[in-house]
Amino acid sequence: MVAVIKTDGKYGFINYKGKIIIPATFDYARDFQEGLAPIEINGKTGYINIKGQLIIPATFDEGTWFSEGLAAVKQNNKWGYINKSGQTIIPFQFEDADEYSDGLATISKDKTCAYIDKTGTIVIPFIYEDCYYFKNGRAVVTTKEWEHKYIDKTGKVVNEQIPPERQIPTAYPGHFEVNGKRGMVNNSGDTIAQAIYQAIGNFHNNRNIVQTNNKWGVIDLAGNYVITPKYEDMFHYYDGLAKFQTQGKWGFVDTAGKVIIEPIYDYVGNFINDRANIEINGKQGYVNKKGKVVIKPKFDPFRLYASFVQVDK
Repeated sequence: MVAVIKTDGKYGFINYKGKIIIPATFDYARDFQEGLAPIEINGKTGYINIKGQLIIPATFDEGTWFSEGLAAVKQNNKWGYINKSGQTIIPFQFEDADEYSDGLATISKDKTCAYIDKTGTIVIPFIYEDCYYFKNGRAVVTTKEWEHKYIDKTGKVVNEQIPPERQIPTAYPGHFEVNGKRGMVNNSGDTIAQAIYQAIGNFHNNRNIVQTNNKWGVIDLAGNYVITPKYEDMFHYYDGLAKFQTQGKWGFVDTAGKVIIEPIYDYVGNFINDRANIEINGKQGYVNKKGKVVIKPKFDPFRLYASFVQVDK
């Protein structure tokens, strides 16, 4: 597993033990996907492998991650698709383009969107305002009348309920509001959190963060408080721990509300793969779920791609 690091304004990669495996020589870098990572050199995007070798030269204005063997890249204000050898597979012709999912990718033209297959053939025409990714043969689209529809890979509207996790907006399915206060229902429509909160998140690890009187706490699936609202800020649970802020410092609590890592850090990320990025005195390092510093804070803060990810071949 590797993570992106920043040093002296340049970007590179470290392994799980904190060893620099790709020196920080790039102007920007994102994490790996399908064995390659997008990097920037002199304002242009290219792709490197896990050895740090530049597999696809940095000649593109922009680029997405690789997905299903292809990446969308921009050149001369048009988007097209390349393979992992850098060969143009779908010519540069689109105003915007996204990653492939379930064999199809979304493209844009004249403020409308469509879907193409891996040959670049338009299989669902430019008739929608918004086009979301396909998964299990289904995608959510928004019509020009701002209606959300569920379609199959032929473009036919299917008579199926859109799953809660794919409803638009997708961030907070099941939320409702009464007199300016927020609550939540489950997939069956049963109220699991009364509309008494300023804000409410999503359930992670059977716990949900809620805000009342400008303070954050945690409730369980029955709507009972696990942590009465007392923190200045808080984020969802990941790997069984949630980060919280008190008196300007960040720490972590478990699902029982017990403080596992004391709030001593200027900032912390979420736990992913038993590591969380932490910041103290202007430097970034990593701790494990027991709070032990496993990589000393010595890198410049870079929060966007700080999590460790497995590198696929």
